Amino acid sequence: MPENQPDTDPEPKTASVITEVKYSLGALLTEVEEERQNSVLARELVDQAEIAGMLKKNRRRPRGRNRRR
Repeated sequence: MPENQPDTDPEPKTASVITEVKYSLGALLTEVEEERQNSVLARELVDQAEIAGMLKKNRRRPRGRNRRR
């Protein structure tokens, strides 16, 4: 390679090198799936509570027996 041409390496060199892996990919994917399931369940519970609250507010009060005529 001539000295006047810059280095045109298509793959840039990176300084980071993985030296240790703390968690396996399988364990991480399992944890992610559990988190997704828990968040879906939590959202459903919140939605049910909100819907119940809205229905309770909008429910008509029953008419009393002492109505004026």
